[in-house]
Amino acid sequence: DIPLTRRASAVETDRLQIYAVEDFLSAEECDGLAAIIQSHHRPSTIIDANAENAYTRTSSTCDLSLLRNPLVKDIETKIAAYVGISVSY
Repeated sequence: DIPLTRRASAVETDRLQIYAVEDFLSAEECDGLAAIIQSHHRPSTIIDANAENAYTRTSSTCDLSLLRNPLVKDIETKIAAYVGISVSY
């Protein structure tokens, strides 16, 4: 487990506020999560079909919280504990 005293480091960018925590997930957790995403990803939905570029989207998404997967649940719990919030958020 990641000690709660470990600090996140800011990622240098002027576009957003983002932080990184080195080695937050184990190699096994990363591999497992990547495999889950690979097998459940789908094309991202289009919110506004009338938008100028509505049909040129190339992104995909994976609804991890809907899968009820034990690994996903463990990672959600780990993140919530690290930032000090309830996993229900």
